[in-house]
Amino acid sequence: MHALINRLLDWLGRPRLVEFDYRDRSGTHHGRCYVRCMFGSQSQMRRMMHSCGYTNIRIAQ
Repeated sequence: MHALINRLLDWLGRPRLVEFDYRDRSGTHHGRCYVRCMFGSQSQMRRMMHSCGYTNIRIAQ
C-alpha cells in the first residue's frame, strides 16, 4: 500500500521547496518547507499562503 501511495504522489507532482517570511511576537522569521501542488496551481498556493499571513513567498522550480 505504501508503494502505491508513493507512486500516486509522484504522479500528482513532485515536492517543491517553498521559502517564506512570517512574523510573530518575537519578530520576523524565515521559513521553508516542501509542498506539492497536487490540486492547484502555484499562484493559488501563493494566494493561500499569503492569506495565512506569510510574505515573500518563493517557490523553487
